[in-house]
Amino acid sequence: MYKLNRRITIRRYSTVKNDFGGLVSVQTGSWNKWAQANERFGTSSSTLQQQVWEYDQRFIIRFEKDRPTKSNDLIEYEGRLFRVNSVGIDSEGFKAFEIIRCVRIDTNINSTAPVDNDSIQVINYTGIGDETTFTNIGLIGKTVFAAFKDGVQFVVKTTGTATDKQVVINQATGDTTWSVPFNAGEIATIIYY
Repeated sequence: MYKLNRRITIRRYSTVKNDFGGLVSVQTGSWNKWAQANERFGTSSSTLQQQVWEYDQRFIIRFEKDRPTKSNDLIEYEGRLFRVNSVGIDSEGFKAFEIIRCVRIDTNINSTAPVDNDSIQVINYTGIGDETTFTNIGLIGKTVFAAFKDGVQFVVKTTGTATDKQVVINQATGDTTWSVPFNAGEIATIIYY
């Protein structure tokens, strides 16, 4: 018999279109379950000339007809997020338990993007005309990973001068300096964590 003695959180996400027609991830549900968490094991691979350890973890939870686990769910366990690779049933005759195989890539090794979708923030700024810089103290100490002006994406830099379709973000002051001056009513969108 399984020992369901570990607490996991299942997070369900969906995508919706933002104001610019792009897709953004939105959490649509979250619930806790008791699970058996089997020992994880890892293998090493090379991604973009950087060594990455990918871990496989197996969770066993009770099957719920009204709320089955889906392959695009995320599982949070001991403060770490796992992506579901596969969901199996222990017995097709009487569905009592789900056997979930998940993978986790260590975030301190492979990525500068946030894993926790709850930490992503958005700032919008409406231009008054002819300015190339605006300041928002909410950007101090934050990491900007996308910047747009009226739906056109600009390349984000943290040093140097903004040229072509670039924006320079000063993390110490919250200044954003754009390569192209604003028109009156033009909207800039900054996505950061």
